[in-house]
Amino acid sequence: MSVNLALTEKIEVGRETFVEYPGISTDEYSVISIDLPRKRENMEVDLGATIDTLKVFSIKASAYPSTAGIPDLGFRVHEVASDLIMLDAMVLLVGGACALLVDEPDKIYLSNTSETVDITIQILVAQDLTPSSSSSSSTSSSSCRSSSSSSSSSCRSSSSSRSSSSSRSSSSSSANA
Repeated sequence: MSVNLALTEKIEVGRETFVEYPGISTDEYSVISIDLPRKRENMEVDLGATIDTLKVFSIKASAYPSTAGIPDLGFRVHEVASDLIMLDAMVLLVGGACALLVDEPDKIYLSNTSETVDITIQILVAQDLTPSSSSSSSTSSSSCRSSSSSSSSSCRSSSSSRSSSSSRSSSSSSANA
């Protein structure tokens, strides 16, 4: 059984409007909510994804540098030595665009250099864990897990045939700094 994610994107530029409603079918997704305290750099967050399995990566913050006077808010992919990707707006990568992360997206490192503002970060990671096949079997299983140590919730569904079902998971717990 697969999990269906509905994504909506609307961009208005002058008289032009770009609207996209892509439906994404995935085997597993996680929603991670993290409290990123001020003056905290390189807070590690385990995503458990690979470039081969990642189908959706989204990260958003409760405030951004342009609105909250935060000097630098960003994340690094895979290792602390990688380049800082500034988080000055929500990031949404879908499908092949996930390869723009360049490094293996197994973990990210969050940084908030503000002297005064704590930030809440939410991350969505959706993966396709099984290669697509045209099997005629219809056995399926699904399970959900929640981990307070990683402040995440995830649902995993697997099936030997691609059937359509819907599942939702979210978390509002916070990571310990």
